[in-house]
Amino acid sequence: TLRTCPPGGGSAGGEKWRFNVPEIHYTDITPFYKWTGVLARMDARPKPLQIWLDNRKTLEGLPPREMVQKVDDIINNYDYVADLTNWGVSNYGETPAEFFAHGGSCKDFAIAKYAWLRYLGVPEERLRIAVVYDRIKDLPHAVVILYINNKSVILDSQVRQIRDSTATSRYRMLYSINRLGWWSPLTTEGDRVSMLMGTKGRPAAILFPKKSALQGLPCRDA
Repeated sequence: TLRTCPPGGGSAGGEKWRFNVPEIHYTDITPFYKWTGVLARMDARPKPLQIWLDNRKTLEGLPPREMVQKVDDIINNYDYVADLTNWGVSNYGETPAEFFAHGGSCKDFAIAKYAWLRYLGVPEERLRIAVVYDRIKDLPHAVVILYINNKSVILDSQVRQIRDSTATSRYRMLYSINRLGWWSPLTTEGDRVSMLMGTKGRPAAILFPKKSALQGLPCRDA
């Protein structure tokens, strides 16, 4: 039996195209202070980045899926650099400008892809950053999910080719987010704590909400 959503929270829907599971949508993203902080810093610098301007004409001339693949290819060529190395802290969310200057961690690859695709005109409602559990590495990970050509595809810093979200069993969705809200999967694979905290007590969400946000989340009774 599905427990109730938090007051003012989300609505249950039957949409299954993200990782082939139904989900609940919540409109309040304020608990995700890491994510809202990155958005605020991005909005404070609205001028397009030079790399976006340099590639705009070429990218806009491509079919949509090829355009997305090219953006994914360009960004995946940047170096993975841990937050501690770049910033001296363990969980820093980079703006795209910071990422292109310094490289970054998986969440920073995802943010850079999200922002570039938004600049190229991809609607907000077709893009999300997804925080997932990587079953192979036993770690949290961040990817971009894009709805295109009636399919949801994954842009992943660990895989060179974009691919349909239903074509991988490597990841388990923990939650996804954009400017319009965040989505919690309805799943029987673990309870709400394990979904949000991952395994062995590690935080599963790279853009993790305040603990108060965990109260009242939807889950399935045992």
